Amino acid sequence: MKVLLVDDQSLYREALDSLLLALESVDITVHAQTGNEALDLFKAQPDIGLVLLDYDLEEGMGVDVLLRIKAFNSEIPVAIISDDDEPAKVQKCLTSGANGYILKKLTSSEIRVVIEKLLEGEMVVPAGVLDQLEGIDMQVKDSLGDAARSMLFSQDMSIRSSDIENGPGGMASAFNQLVDRQVDQQKMEKMAFSDHLTGLYNRRYFFEQLETAFKQQARSYAAFALVYIDIDHFTEVNNAMGEEVGDALLIEIASRIKSETRESDVASRMGGDEFTMILYSVFKEQQVLPYLNRILKVIAKPFVFEDKTIHPSASIGAALSCDYREVKDLIRSADEALYKVKHDGRNGVHVNT
Repeated sequence: MKVLLVDDQSLYREALDSLLLALESVDITVHAQTGNEALDLFKAQPDIGLVLLDYDLEEGMGVDVLLRIKAFNSEIPVAIISDDDEPAKVQKCLTSGANGYILKKLTSSEIRVVIEKLLEGEMVVPAGVLDQLEGIDMQVKDSLGDAARSMLFSQDMSIRSSDIENGPGGMASAFNQLVDRQVDQQKMEKMAFSDHLTGLYNRRYFFEQLETAFKQQARSYAAFALVYIDIDHFTEVNNAMGEEVGDALLIEIASRIKSETRESDVASRMGGDEFTMILYSVFKEQQVLPYLNRILKVIAKPFVFEDKTIHPSASIGAALSCDYREVKDLIRSADEALYKVKHDGRNGVHVNT
């Protein structure tokens, strides 16, 4: 297996390199010092099987790179490495798609054990942190979401944790409490499909809809546009003004995007400052550009939070489904369109054709 190591400290990368190459399952490692370098390597080498990603990179938090990697390939296992075991940071990484969170202060033998667990498909979280993650294991949350979807689709409120294959420990009591409270349909839908912060659709629902839209296109040529939206310099706002302001900005941006979203379309938050959209019945660049420029304009309105004024902007990339035979190629194209906007200075729109 090939492993990508992303850390701006070369000595730590070399130490990890030695540990990894001592494992029978690891054949080769590739190194990246920055997030952009990591993304370039990841796209150029599709045989990478695991990513170990530093939370704190010089050009921004590793979680932003995590979101880009997961958007490019949602199946690739990615573990965050960090000096900090603050539960809020761990949870942020896990909800953004990380498969594990490794503390740098672990001994070499402990890190080796953790990496072996990752390679076996296990989720790894620092000891003593799991029980502080909003009171419930993230795997349990995912399973509850799966159960909620099953209940909605089958209209069977009698489903219990035993219906979910390989349900994690604690699942039974958590799910039984949920059902016993007779949660209504609207709350179940929110749990299954919504982002907890912004109220937009969540990443899992988005990818389900993307797969469905692609299949429908094959049957009836119902073309659509896939759109990626990143808030420019969001990490700087979050670091300078605090997470409370950052969260408030994300909620406001989500509201602005939703206000410009047609009822037939899908708007979601992938995590962090990344939003995505599926715009149906779009066949040409000329159809989607005015719409995306309107979204760009509404995002750019000043945002006032308490005594602070923020002037947000966004980078928007899109691709048309009718130009691609496989959904992974469509995702890659939209991702490349987004990075073209960022490379050209941000605060703009580009549609790959």
